Amino acid sequence: MRLTSIVFEGREQAAVVVRSGLVPVARINAQLKKSWPTDMLSLIEQGIDTALASDAAQVNTAIDPRSVKIAPLYRRPRKIWGIGLNYLDHAKDLNAPYPTAPASFMKNDNTIIGPGDVIELPPQSERVTAEAELGLIIGRTCRAVSGQ
Repeated sequence: MRLTSIVFEGREQAAVVVRSGLVPVARINAQLKKSWPTDMLSLIEQGIDTALASDAAQVNTAIDPRSVKIAPLYRRPRKIWGIGLNYLDHAKDLNAPYPTAPASFMKNDNTIIGPGDVIELPPQSERVTAEAELGLIIGRTCRAVSGQ
């Protein structure tokens, strides 16, 4: 099951990705008389059950992904840990010495943006580098998790 957050009907909300598009969780609740949390963080905290995917497949009115704005998965994580300078080529790109261990740092939750959002650079920035980021959401203890 694939999940996303979208801006739909004036608010950010969780949606399930299905073959025909996106199904907002609120739409699943309305059409099937369910009570899934409609924001991503609450959904993760509750524990996402495969029944959600089954429910989404029963809803006959998916939304075209091109008709909505994709939002960050969720905006208020408890912690954002970053790892930097974790491979030699990146250190070389920055003309930095290769560290013996990756550098770690924390970010505030106000740094989270979604696809296509503008990255605002502080005017005092003297050096800006481009990086790709990967976010992992760990909602509960897990082991031997499949990639699906």
